[in-house]
Amino acid sequence: MDDTPAPAYPLPRPASDADARFSFGLALDVATVLTHHGYPALTAGADLIRIQQALFGLVYRQTDAGDHPLDNKPPVGNQGSA
Repeated sequence: MDDTPAPAYPLPRPASDADARFSFGLALDVATVLTHHGYPALTAGADLIRIQQALFGLVYRQTDAGDHPLDNKPPVGNQGSA
């Protein structure tokens, strides 16, 4: 029996793609934490966009059937072998 709790993330996407918690400030906070842990400081707007994209992919489910691989159950038997 597996007592591992189910992952909390990714969350369902908001219907309107407007979640006030997902903000510019959130991305800046993450950038600050990265810098405090020794990673380079953001130097370009593209850096912030990449952080926002990575966060969005972590926080919200994809809208198509290709959800994150960790959320899918492994195949049973030899379905994936040649």
